Amino acid sequence: MYDYKDPLSFSAAIFLILNGIFGIYTNGSIFLAFVDKKTEKTSFKLICFLRALGNIYVIVIIFWITFLPVVIFGENVLNYKLENIFISTGINLYLVNNYLSLIVALNRFIALYFPLYFSKLCGFKMTFFIYMVYVAFRVSKIINEVFITIKHNCTISFNSTLMSWENNGDKICKDLIGDSQIMVFGLTLLGVMLLNTFTIIKIYRFHKSKITKTIQLKKNIKLFMQTCIQDSLLLIDAIFTFELSQLSDSRLWSFISFTLVWMLIHSFDGFIMMMFDDRSRVKKRNSLQNATISVRVLNTVT
Repeated sequence: MYDYKDPLSFSAAIFLILNGIFGIYTNGSIFLAFVDKKTEKTSFKLICFLRALGNIYVIVIIFWITFLPVVIFGENVLNYKLENIFISTGINLYLVNNYLSLIVALNRFIALYFPLYFSKLCGFKMTFFIYMVYVAFRVSKIINEVFITIKHNCTISFNSTLMSWENNGDKICKDLIGDSQIMVFGLTLLGVMLLNTFTIIKIYRFHKSKITKTIQLKKNIKLFMQTCIQDSLLLIDAIFTFELSQLSDSRLWSFISFTLVWMLIHSFDGFIMMMFDDRSRVKKRNSLQNATISVRVLNTVT
């Protein structure tokens, strides 16, 4: 049994706490910006808001409440049924965020290729409706998984030896999070890459034809760059989870490949959204201007 006395476990606990604080701050800023009455409610900001909510859940419920106690004390402190629900929900939320990347890619594609139909196909209400339909599907999957885990005594829990979560039980338990979900992840990522490719082609043609950049076009390009960076996080996570994790069986590498990368994905997802958020940039600009004015005033006084 490994607890906080183990150097790796101690380091992992510190990382989970610090990176969690960072992730809560970045994703929390997106949450607060969206609920502000002064903020314009667009479909893209809705998607960022929903991603931030999912990221906060994973950081708080999965990493702080579920994983962190195991890393510190070396054993699971939660009831195994509750732990099953928490981890299963977190994994499904990861797939939901992956699906949101597809919606964003489609959003940018329609904005550039079919701008006249954008408000009808990618409006706030339509985006929210599509999201809720998919969430309802994922909730049904979670309920089904919970019933199966109870019936077959499956356990989905964090292991202090492996430094990652594991799925224990018979073949039925193993299939709960298996090839089907990997295939969904792969197909969604492929769809995102294809849509982004067509979007890049359109942007390149705009530059090549020397068409004057409108404000809306600049905005679409900026949002597209944000989505590309966020999509690259999913690709990095997939590479570590399915490929690089096989390079070593050590606890350190297992922690890096499965736990560390997974948490970084959710915290940096919020960081990227915060950096591209107009309100965050305005606040930074105002802070810098205020600081400059204060310095000038002090220099004048002295």
